[in-house]
Amino acid sequence: MAEERILPGSTDWVELLFHWHRYCRAADLAAGKTVLDLACGEGYGAHYLAAQAQRVVGIDIDLPAIERARSKYRRSNLEFMTGSAAEIPFPEASFDLVVSLETLEHLDGETQHRFLREVQRVLKPAGQLLISTPDRGRTEQFSEHNPYHQKELFPEEFAHLLQGYFPRVQLAWQEINMASLIWDEAGAPEPSQCLAEYRISRAGDEAVPTRLPLGWRMYVLALCSNQREAALPPLGSLCHEIGRRPLEALWAEINRRNRREQSLEQEKQGLEIQLLRQQETGERLQEQLVQGNEEQLRLRQQLEQADGALRMMEEEKRALQTENRRVLSEIGRIQTDGERLREELAAEQAVRREQTATLAIVQQHNQQLAGGVVEMQRRVDRAEAELAALGPELADGRRCREELEVIRNSRGWKVVRRYWQLMDQPQVARLLRPIRDLLLGSKQEGSGRS
Repeated sequence: MAEERILPGSTDWVELLFHWHRYCRAADLAAGKTVLDLACGEGYGAHYLAAQAQRVVGIDIDLPAIERARSKYRRSNLEFMTGSAAEIPFPEASFDLVVSLETLEHLDGETQHRFLREVQRVLKPAGQLLISTPDRGRTEQFSEHNPYHQKELFPEEFAHLLQGYFPRVQLAWQEINMASLIWDEAGAPEPSQCLAEYRISRAGDEAVPTRLPLGWRMYVLALCSNQREAALPPLGSLCHEIGRRPLEALWAEINRRNRREQSLEQEKQGLEIQLLRQQETGERLQEQLVQGNEEQLRLRQQLEQADGALRMMEEEKRALQTENRRVLSEIGRIQTDGERLREELAAEQAVRREQTATLAIVQQHNQQLAGGVVEMQRRVDRAEAELAALGPELADGRRCREELEVIRNSRGWKVVRRYWQLMDQPQVARLLRPIRDLLLGSKQEGSGRS
């Protein structure tokens, strides 16, 4: 990939040859003319054109580049100024020749049209435009795209674009190929005046003479004129770098690659020896691998046995966990029952204490009742004796009623009435009934023994 802006001090000999060849051809066209070098860059090309032209103006949008050009390249018929290719700061019909090399591809499609309209505007009626741009058919094969190029064109697109502004368009191709030169001894004409052209190509793996045309081309050049019938000079030419530095650089690169190939061959041999050693090592490792596989198989069997034992332990663990949960549930239930039994025992103990207190009261009442009953029995006995003595007489009956009234009003009778009132209460009756039955049973046993 070419540099964005090539400088005369660059070591990129290929790009330098491309650029200088175009400027050398442009200098032939510029002889005695007023020339505009549009997008002149660092200015070395405009300076070369000024050696042949009547006047040269170099324009570039980059102010630092223009300032360097003004400082470095000075001629009385040369000036540099900043300006845009899409808005040239000159009136109409100002130049005989506009040179714009490697400019078009830096503009987008709309600006390319503005650029050509401006070029046509500043050209004189018989003026010419020398313009070049990369062949997109070639640059698309590069591994990287030039990030500074906004729109590259195929040759047919390039020609169609120019024909929209100029009635006469002549295309030419530019490419760099290795060549061998033969020229006569001193005193003979220059090689360019007597050269016969021969071509060499590859047929398979062999180099052979050929009459095939040049196939690849890196750049497309066009010489355009506002006059349809203008006789345009041919652009075909040769440009030789006579210092041999590109060739020496190429040979140095070839030697470097040869040394690299030798180094790689030695490395290859060393790697082959290492490969043999590694193969031997690999065979030993293969044997170890077989032994390792056998050991792995044995370990796998042990692992399977351990897995089986582990599964059994897991099943036992799950069974123990289930039993543990059942035991914990039973413990919980027992604890719940224990709490309930403790509550019931506490309630029973409270009832027992209440029964004991009630029994004490009943016993006290029974004692009072027993005394009242004895007293009543004596009175009844006395009343019966008196009643038997009195007979059926009414007076005796009234006296008996009076005595019964006395009995009803007596303390013993009140105890009896209290006893029956207590017996009417279910809770007290539940406590007194066993005592009553006990007392009645004792009396019956006493009566039986007596």
